[in-house]
Amino acid sequence: MQYKIIEMQLFVKVFTILCFFSFLNLNAQNNPEAEALLSSVAETYKKHAGFEGVFTMKIENKEADISEKQNGTFAVAGNKYKISTPLVDRITDGETVWTVFKEDEEVQETYFDEEEEEFTPSSIFTLYEKNLTYPTIKDTLVFDVEKAKAIDMFPNSSDETYDKIKLIIQSTNDGTNYISMGIVYSKNGTIVTYHLKETNAVEAVTKFDRFKFRAEDYPNLDLDIIDLK
Repeated sequence: MQYKIIEMQLFVKVFTILCFFSFLNLNAQNNPEAEALLSSVAETYKKHAGFEGVFTMKIENKEADISEKQNGTFAVAGNKYKISTPLVDRITDGETVWTVFKEDEEVQETYFDEEEEEFTPSSIFTLYEKNLTYPTIKDTLVFDVEKAKAIDMFPNSSDETYDKIKLIIQSTNDGTNYISMGIVYSKNGTIVTYHLKETNAVEAVTKFDRFKFRAEDYPNLDLDIIDLK
């Protein structure tokens, strides 16, 4: 089950960077074109109260013979979020985190811990302290047909669990830049690819009434709630 939690944390990490990376550390090693593109995308995202959408997550590790693909939905507003896949839901209201393991019919309830979450929506404004560097930007194709830009981001600290994060940026017909994919290359050989198939801005945070666990939302499961606080 810990493996599933890690994948949820990775999604939060990637989505956070996707939406708010204008606060990343700026230094001479960064590519000016990449910096300008990231800033333009960040300005678009920062205009809204939150986001919701649909994603596909692909997990690969050749040495461990792992190849999985899951579809899911997400909603993010401030330091609150809900990420849902067929196997696991992860929900937080900014104070408590509920991790719902559907196959095991178990809910783990813990305190929200920014350090444990690593990159959460609430830690947006200290992302620059992570010292991510993005020295290159390249032309690429998404699904071999759609033009896009690829930016590789590297952590300056050797303490991170990943070697690289690749962001794929596309543009709409009106010239608005957006993130369509994020790929995390972990040091253990695992590659997790997130394809944001649909991302919609939500203007009123009051619409996000889903950031608390409610047993009635899972009528077909006999859930055992474990308080780990």
